[in-house]
Amino acid sequence: LVKSGLCSMYLLGHSPVVRSLTFQIGNHLYRPLSTSRLHHHVKFSGTNIDFSDGKKAFRNKSSWELLKSYLIYSMFKSNFIVERNLQLLKLGQRVLGRRLFSSLMKATVYGQFAGGEDKESIRPVLTRFRSDGVRAMVTYNVEEDEGTDSKGTVMDQYDNNLKPILDSIEVAADNAVDNDNCTATKLTGIAPTPLLLRLSESLVGSERVFKLLADKPSLLEGKINADSFLRGMERMKVGLNSAETEKVFSELDIHSTGSIDVFHWLKSFKPNTQLYQLLTKQKSSKQQPLLPVMSDNEKDQMTSVIRRVETLAQCAQDRGVRLMVDAEQTYYQPAIRYITVDILMSKYNLSSPVIYNTQQCYLKATENSICLDLLAADVNKFHYGVKLVRGAYMEQERNLAVEKGYEDPIWSTKTETDNNYYKLLEMLLSRVRNGRVNIMVATHNEDTIKFAIDKVTQLGIDKTAGSVVFGQLLGMCDHVTFSLGSTGYLAYKYMPYGPVEEVLSYLIRRAHENKGMLDGAVRERKLLTKELRRRAGLSR
Repeated sequence: LVKSGLCSMYLLGHSPVVRSLTFQIGNHLYRPLSTSRLHHHVKFSGTNIDFSDGKKAFRNKSSWELLKSYLIYSMFKSNFIVERNLQLLKLGQRVLGRRLFSSLMKATVYGQFAGGEDKESIRPVLTRFRSDGVRAMVTYNVEEDEGTDSKGTVMDQYDNNLKPILDSIEVAADNAVDNDNCTATKLTGIAPTPLLLRLSESLVGSERVFKLLADKPSLLEGKINADSFLRGMERMKVGLNSAETEKVFSELDIHSTGSIDVFHWLKSFKPNTQLYQLLTKQKSSKQQPLLPVMSDNEKDQMTSVIRRVETLAQCAQDRGVRLMVDAEQTYYQPAIRYITVDILMSKYNLSSPVIYNTQQCYLKATENSICLDLLAADVNKFHYGVKLVRGAYMEQERNLAVEKGYEDPIWSTKTETDNNYYKLLEMLLSRVRNGRVNIMVATHNEDTIKFAIDKVTQLGIDKTAGSVVFGQLLGMCDHVTFSLGSTGYLAYKYMPYGPVEEVLSYLIRRAHENKGMLDGAVRERKLLTKELRRRAGLSR
């Protein structure tokens, strides 16, 4: 990877923490690779799949279901509705009452984008999917908003949230076709967000220290030796003499090789080491980062978080279900990546890809992040599972970058994001052929899917093996998912389920994040119109 020039840098910084903690994460974003190197000309050589055949794609849907989908897509064209959906839903609930409002939602928005209220009510949906050759990625979505208090009895809620997520794993296992079902979860549902922010700050600070001490300023290429360590300590002006510096280096060189790479560094550079403690007390130079210190309460919380995620991972492994950890805002991502890749994958992905990380291609630093993940998989000999998405937090991330005064972490145009997606998808697919890499191509973009299918064919990858699968959201892009399923590809619907009010809150947040996608559902509306006209005898 390093020799190929694809991974000369890795993400060392992310957006700064919001409100409760004052991280300096956003100020340390690496300069991305030049966009002039990211031009992919998409050509399809042998793709014969037809995404415009509405008769085939919608064969198991009633005309009412098609009309409902059309009306909902048309409704979400309105920015007024998308931006004020929470107020409108609250008004509807007051006017109609809870029972009538719930019935209305089940017949419309909830029924379009959610599978059901509980694991029993979603079984007919799963059965229907199977008849169309489509799998489900069931998810009981629970997540914590920014600023939620993580003290007191609130901590009990994270343990309570664990049960429905475990239930979703059981549902996925019970309804699997050849042990190929999966589920998804968000770590903010089982971990306090202030703790994730604190962990992110610590990880980013540790990586910054590595850069300062290594012989090359790169996580992938750099290594710390005695000479580079001495020079770095002098730059940070920590105040140790040569003998003391040599002793600190020996403490960190846990394998006594005289050279420390980033993976051994992250294992040895712990809060109880002398150097870490020195860097928490005062900032001795402009270059020296000031590292955070976790309180005893936060350490206890972290122990509980690891217990919860390992409970989920163990259940998924035991039941033969793939567990996909969703991406969230960039200020949580260092912690989410650490827990998902460094803790869970290194333990549960040794023989098969149980745990998947999610990578967002609209971020400039995603290529470097993926390369570090791949290198970690090579070093620790585990299967790397990745769900590749474009990204869903664009407006929020850009507004935060402006507010905090750091460089926008997102590519400036859709074309750059698309090019990045193609580039990373091609790189990952080349690794699939060599084994130990598994991808979910999570996109609604038909050209991207055709590109992936072409590459799968060219590389001789078995489309039924599960190493490359496709995913779309429930209630959207049915013409793609069901066309893929009917032609033998492993296609999944991301299917949230749960009580109406709870799922609606989740759907409201997703509507804000994906309003560009909802507004751009022109293709779906055209295909629905065409199929409705055909059924009415108005066209062939």
